[in-house]
Amino acid sequence: MAGSETSATLLGGLFFHLLTNRPILEKVTAEVLHAFKSPKEMTLAAETKLPYLQACIEEALRIYPPAPLDLLRKTPPAGAMIAGHFVPGNVRVHYSFLYHAPLKIS
Repeated sequence: MAGSETSATLLGGLFFHLLTNRPILEKVTAEVLHAFKSPKEMTLAAETKLPYLQACIEEALRIYPPAPLDLLRKTPPAGAMIAGHFVPGNVRVHYSFLYHAPLKIS
């Protein structure tokens, strides 16, 4: 993963999705404008306290991950439904969100 441009990739995906989903863009914009009176107040610590902005960032990480490889996860002991398929517990799964490749189970 060394050398990948994670911040730019994430921001590109986030802004793409915000600009193509006007109601969500308006809601996150309203949250930011309501929280700060001036740009000087906008610090990383203050911005992390905005729940809708954080949800947008986390969703962008989920649907547009800035990692060059599939992201590995492990199912909970009881198993999980993933993409409409039941996957048994304690199984490693990985999925390429960027290319919408079929679910891989190993």
